[in-house]
Amino acid sequence: MLGDCTVCDFCGRKELVWSLEELAFRQWSGKGYVHCCVRLPLGICRKCGSKSLERDADDILNAAFDAAYRKL
Repeated sequence: MLGDCTVCDFCGRKELVWSLEELAFRQWSGKGYVHCCVRLPLGICRKCGSKSLERDADDILNAAFDAAYRKL
């Protein structure tokens, strides 16, 4: 859920502004590097500029990796 966390992990203020951001990454596997691209909810603190990911970001990244790995 976009923006379910509202407190900045760094400064502790309730100043996060959420948006969907595209992230490209590669991860090593038994078949070589797997290149992935995914859109993740990213919160940016208006006070300190720190960036935070949603709690389920790991699940989104793992699903993107699994989908790209199956295509190899």
